[in-house]
Amino acid sequence: MRAFNNGKTGPEMRLSEAAFTAVREGGLNTPLVLSDVTLKDPFLRVEVGKTGRFVSPLPSNGQKEKKQPAKNGKNGENIQAVLKNIKITGGELLYLDGKITQPPNPVRITDINITADQLGIPFRDSATNHDVSARIPGRNTSGQIKAKGVTNLGTLDTHSRISVQNLDITTLKPYIEKKGDADVTRGSLDMNMDLSIKNRIVYAPTKSSIRNLELASGKGLSRFMGIPRTMLIKSMETSSNRIDLDFTVEGDLDNPQFKFGASLIRRFTVEAAKKLGLSVVGAGETAVVQGGKAVKGVGSGLKNLGRGIKNLFR
Repeated sequence: MRAFNNGKTGPEMRLSEAAFTAVREGGLNTPLVLSDVTLKDPFLRVEVGKTGRFVSPLPSNGQKEKKQPAKNGKNGENIQAVLKNIKITGGELLYLDGKITQPPNPVRITDINITADQLGIPFRDSATNHDVSARIPGRNTSGQIKAKGVTNLGTLDTHSRISVQNLDITTLKPYIEKKGDADVTRGSLDMNMDLSIKNRIVYAPTKSSIRNLELASGKGLSRFMGIPRTMLIKSMETSSNRIDLDFTVEGDLDNPQFKFGASLIRRFTVEAAKKLGLSVVGAGETAVVQGGKAVKGVGSGLKNLGRGIKNLFR
């Protein structure tokens, strides 16, 4: 099955096989129950523009779509369907990120396998137990992603353990490299996170490590994620070619200034700076001290550490 097939970019979605059992008990105002839902080899292409809004695969007629009033089911809930015992195998997602680059940066996630006990459509205030695994192919390695836990898709309350192993760090270059940074040619990232969201407040203790990092050298390429390149390389050479970092991502989903991805990178960068004996006075500040004293004679790379961190989130 294919939908919205575009001759230039290919299908927006496709599916080799789908199976389920459908039951509706009562009248049209009761939800349709789909049990033992199985999807094989689904593919989905998603694109977001510069503003972060999804780009519709359908041609636009220039008119804004009018919202239709919702039809309520039992207890006033707008539930059209309930999916139970969900299993997805061999999935693939192509995410085109226009917020980062133009043309959009492609992120391909393959071998997606998902199991979930139930899911209301539209999302409702009920818990969904999930188990997810996937891969992100890279230039040198293929990263393995796993997530297992419970999420209330109506409120976003979540408790999930997320694991990323052997992720090729070159796939992150559009998100972490800025003008003047040394080019990342090799390296892998491991990360374990306990993600908790309660009343839209995020709390996520994280352990991560970068291994076998290689950076291109050249005139003007003095930093990596705002950190002096020479200090980072020297540190890794004396620690089995890896750097281990522990940090916590915290924030309020209702705060427009909080972006989970940006906060993750910010905490990672600040902890890496501290690991090297540097202290950043406030994330994004330009004052940098080492051992309580201002560092001198290390060159402009160190002076620009705070500025480099700050520029990551512009």
